[in-house]
Amino acid sequence: MTKNKNPSIKINKTQLIWACENNMSDVALALIATGESNPGRINSDGFTALIWACYNKMSDVALALIATGKSNPSHIRNRTYPYHIKFGLQSISALEFACKNEMSEVALAIISTNKLPSEQINKVFRHCLYTEMSDVALALIATGHLIQPIFNDHNFSGTYLTVVCQNNLSEVAMALIMTGKSHPKFTNMDGENALFYACKNKMENVAFVLVAIGVSKPDFNNDYESNQFLNHILNKYRMTEFIAASANTGLTDIDFNEINDYVKLETQNAGKAKTKKGLFKGLFKGKPMRLHKSRKNKLQ
Repeated sequence: MTKNKNPSIKINKTQLIWACENNMSDVALALIATGESNPGRINSDGFTALIWACYNKMSDVALALIATGKSNPSHIRNRTYPYHIKFGLQSISALEFACKNEMSEVALAIISTNKLPSEQINKVFRHCLYTEMSDVALALIATGHLIQPIFNDHNFSGTYLTVVCQNNLSEVAMALIMTGKSHPKFTNMDGENALFYACKNKMENVAFVLVAIGVSKPDFNNDYESNQFLNHILNKYRMTEFIAASANTGLTDIDFNEINDYVKLETQNAGKAKTKKGLFKGLFKGKPMRLHKSRKNKLQ
């Protein structure tokens, strides 16, 4: 019996997987168009056509595969052979390659399938924070499956919220705060927390909200630039009086409508006050709680 020398048969590749592995976009698109290309097939080596398309930055092919609804986007390839480790192919998914290659449109399409395990979501999220993929980070947060740990080791001490404030990603910071699980008050031994970096990067909306929910910057952190901006926030929005009047107020008993009335923008920016009010409603899902009467009296 003659041994079959075709490697595609040996490891169970389809023509579509072969075309994607070899970066043949036109061939891959033609195969997908036939409707008979078996786009979700996993070969014996653990690859799918979508993983190879994302690995080779074939955005048009990846989007066409996802559009079939059969691309198996949740598949995670697990292999530990030296060759795979050398080229970063040992434990990988299409979403991870899409994020590593900054293929935002493809990553968003994969996330929109709603078929991703939390393992994938949490693995790629941190990578998005160090690239210009805020839209992908926001989509990952919106899945509701993001786990937000406190990192405290020799490499990094902080939270995802710390990282996004450090990298000046205001929208992502606000989305993390909205989850109610971002550990906004966590401060490392160097006195660095989300508020410190929000002030350092002049993220006014983020700094405002962090102060409003009771986050403070440690006294021993004497960074001049961030201190100046924090004082600007406290003075501009009259936050010092509010903090003094509601020093022990928790997130569950603040009426953000009253805060909005009390902590006003400067007269010339009055039109933005409505935005702040809407922001607070979104932050706590439209269910503001009332201040205790004792604190309310102090505000009057």
